[in-house]
Amino acid sequence: MRYTSTILILILLFVYACSSNEEKKAEACKKPGEVTNPNGMSELSQIMEEWYAALKAAGDSIKVGKFAKNIPAFDEKKPLTAQTSQPDMRKDNFGPFLEQFFYNYNNLRKATDGYAQASEFNLTVKACVNCHEQYCHGPIVRINKLRIADI
Repeated sequence: MRYTSTILILILLFVYACSSNEEKKAEACKKPGEVTNPNGMSELSQIMEEWYAALKAAGDSIKVGKFAKNIPAFDEKKPLTAQTSQPDMRKDNFGPFLEQFFYNYNNLRKATDGYAQASEFNLTVKACVNCHEQYCHGPIVRINKLRIADI
């Protein structure tokens, strides 16, 4: 009986150690800089992640003095109907914030020289921040890191 109890305890400890190790491995497998949304990824969050990725790629080029090419176009109507992470998140002034974002973003895409591109890039980032100041403060620090300091 004593050996059976000892073996059972050892098996339980082994199982616990392995499961604890799996959690640590999963945490270690996260990509550096990966953002975890505490509310989950709503449709609108996913759309904004696509915008962020496009802006990050363009900004990285602009910051090293290269003209950003192939800046993708986005569906301007999709964010108006996309599911949000919280039901009451989208208010009456969401539309104008979205219009301002796309105005600046499309000007960024149309820019023909590096200075204009950098200026429109920062205006696009500012449009994101302005909206997030009203709706969802969480990503503001991350968005501000996109800014181009010296233009």
